[in-house]
Amino acid sequence: MVLDPNIIWQHYEEKRLDKYSAVLRLISIIQNSSDIERRIDSVYFLESIGIAGNFLFDFFENLMISDSNEIIRALAIKTIGKYYLGKAFEPMCWAYKHESSMECILTIIKILGKIDNHIVREYLINELINVKMIKFQKDITSLIEENKLVNYSNQELALMLINYYIIKFLVDKFDRLRYKIKNGHIRDLDFSCIGHNIFNWNTITKIPHYIGFLSKLQKLDLKVNKVRKIPTNIANLVSLEQMDLSNNQIQIIPDSFSQMESLQHLNLRHNSLTSLPDSFGDLRTLRSLDLSHNKLISLPMSFKNLKNLENLKLYGNNFDEIPNELAGLNRLSYLEIGLNAINSIEQNLLKMKSLERLGLGGNKVDVDTLHLLNELESLKQIELYDNNIKTLPNSIGELTQVRDLSIHNNQLQDLPDSFSQLRFLKHLDISWNNLEIIPREIFDISSIETINLSGNKIKTISKSIKNLKSLKEIDISFNKIRTKSKLLFSLEKKGIVVKI
Repeated sequence: MVLDPNIIWQHYEEKRLDKYSAVLRLISIIQNSSDIERRIDSVYFLESIGIAGNFLFDFFENLMISDSNEIIRALAIKTIGKYYLGKAFEPMCWAYKHESSMECILTIIKILGKIDNHIVREYLINELINVKMIKFQKDITSLIEENKLVNYSNQELALMLINYYIIKFLVDKFDRLRYKIKNGHIRDLDFSCIGHNIFNWNTITKIPHYIGFLSKLQKLDLKVNKVRKIPTNIANLVSLEQMDLSNNQIQIIPDSFSQMESLQHLNLRHNSLTSLPDSFGDLRTLRSLDLSHNKLISLPMSFKNLKNLENLKLYGNNFDEIPNELAGLNRLSYLEIGLNAINSIEQNLLKMKSLERLGLGGNKVDVDTLHLLNELESLKQIELYDNNIKTLPNSIGELTQVRDLSIHNNQLQDLPDSFSQLRFLKHLDISWNNLEIIPREIFDISSIETINLSGNKIKTISKSIKNLKSLKEIDISFNKIRTKSKLLFSLEKKGIVVKI
């Protein structure tokens, strides 16, 4: 007689073995084999064959109650729930009271929720009334006082009880866990502080599997841990709106990730991602995405489907051009793509008509392509720091819509005449360049409110600075000005902050 579950299943599918014989052989393996994997496979195949006879109910009930392996017990529980739901209540209640495995307990509660009668309903309500955690108890009490608990279905009551067991398990394991409860459900779960313990650096290396049961969870914070892998059942978090996985060790995003249909804000900065799955573009509700400080060189074609994306950070990756996949993101208002290897501004950027803030610092941008930005009529803020810029082209004056301009940490010695045409400029950072005087073009921009000129080689301040009627702050520290002149004191008397 063949006692290999895979061969038995194969022979059964090929109709070389009838159903009854296959069942008997699988039962024999489960009862007699010392090989755990073979026993587990046998239970799985037995459940798949789907015989609903009474003798099999007794067999699965015995496995559920007395087998030493929790995987086998969990499979037995699922099988009883699938084929014997009408008989499930009493054995499930017994197992529920005596079970120690979290996986089995949650599966039992889930199955109890599928039994639609008043006896199960009263049982679930009674279990919720008698929960031990004070915070959860208060939430349930408020539902009772407001007469809301009686309005929930058995499945909803079971889900509340599942939430209780999960949060109790997590709180017992992580004493600095922060969470919020509303209507019997965990809505906010924060693991970011669990490692802040003077006696133990207790970080997470694996996202707890049970989190996948929290279907009403709206916010999940796992930043500053050591997570390497995202479980596939993360897809069950259909209500999740905010997720922070920053500062971990994640290398791969699973395809199931894209099934979180409510996700709006996602932070994946400071991980080890080299690519994103093609399915990533299915996260169509996404509004803000931070992929800074990873190892990305490109984006999947599906990325163009993220039509609701407003805020995108790609800082500190390995892009050598602005990805074409961004061209159709019509709602994108903020793009941070600094600290990459981008050497020019290309036509694809011009399709981002809603772009207001553009970060290009820490690249190698050819300044002769800056004039293309003039077509972005909504652009208000540009960062061009750390680009080894020696001179700015006259076309810079065409960016008349810009309010904030950062060109610090370059090699500028002066500014072009056209710079004075930036008539709406309010904030200018031109620190840490090679200026010996304050460029006269700045004095013609009456809208300027703050100027950072620190870290240059400036020796004196021109009286023309009085022309800047909107000026609120000027920073001239780390120059060659050692003391405040009468001119600077006069500025301070007008309420202007002077840093020297």
